[in-house]
Amino acid sequence: MQNLAAHLHPGGFFALWSVNPPHEAFLENLRSVFSHPKAHIAPFSNPLLGKPSASTVYVSVRD
Repeated sequence: MQNLAAHLHPGGFFALWSVNPPHEAFLENLRSVFSHPKAHIAPFSNPLLGKPSASTVYVSVRD
């Protein structure tokens, strides 16, 4: 995670879209280098499955 944060300018954003539900271990890894990482659940209508689905978007800002 340190290498990832090093590529961002102060105030720069890291975002990751995941098809999985929020994962606390990944958030802990983000917390090791970012102050306030968040996992946002993004619901959407999935035409491939013919039913609603949800993904997770992780967002962090470099201090």
